[in-house]
Amino acid sequence: MASSSAEGFLGVCKPIDGTYRLKYRCLNNEPGSIVLSHYKPGPPDPVHRRAWTLQEHMLAPRLAIYSNTGLKFSCASGSFEDGEPTDEVLDKHAAKFYNQVSLCSSDILRRKLLNFNGDLDWYSLVAEYHGRELSSPFDRLAAISAIVERLADGRHGRYLAGLWEFDLAFGLLWEASGDDRIRTPRSEGPIRDQLPDFPTWSWASISGNTCLGITPSLCPARTRYISKIQLIRKELDVPHPEAPFSQVRRGRLRLRGRLIPAKCEAVDCYSTNRDD
Repeated sequence: MASSSAEGFLGVCKPIDGTYRLKYRCLNNEPGSIVLSHYKPGPPDPVHRRAWTLQEHMLAPRLAIYSNTGLKFSCASGSFEDGEPTDEVLDKHAAKFYNQVSLCSSDILRRKLLNFNGDLDWYSLVAEYHGRELSSPFDRLAAISAIVERLADGRHGRYLAGLWEFDLAFGLLWEASGDDRIRTPRSEGPIRDQLPDFPTWSWASISGNTCLGITPSLCPARTRYISKIQLIRKELDVPHPEAPFSQVRRGRLRLRGRLIPAKCEAVDCYSTNRDD
């Protein structure tokens, strides 16, 4: 049991600021009103900082969330939080806008998942997932496996340790960023230090934060691009066949495609030194 409210995720709540309706008279002498509400995004709630809770949030039909500002209830049709204005206080359009800006990113991704039909949603989900804390690098695939099971219906090809076969050419273009948010209390390091044969082509092989270098939102010609990469053979050693998406001991891909010579210049994006 926690000795005080400062421990665990049940901290002291800071209620959201009030929302008010200000009445006024229009130029045509008709009465009108405007809704005033102070909206200032704060730090993510503790429950939304954990990697494991992402799939719980996205797959559960109903949620009771203990947030920084109070108790929040969310379901497929909407959400409500202690202290926020009700639809009786706001008109229909204002209530819809207020709910949209008060939702966390997981709520938005959750709605995308329910209508998943493209790679952009997967890239957005991976970006959200990598911004969360994870204690053990061995859980990198397991903590997102329930979402993968929901998506693995055959429409997008096989799932290859964090990548999808239907978009393998772009899925391989991930890179490590300088923001290492993965917490490893025992300094375990990346999983490939523990399992030398773990597939290094997967973003799950490193313990730091990653991002996908090219996404549909950054490449307008993406929808017109046809990948020339052909997957010849894949080898994945799954230790738990009953949970095929949760862990991989070793993996290898054999691809066929064209190689084009290219030059690459390394740039330190995080350096604070600047030439005069």
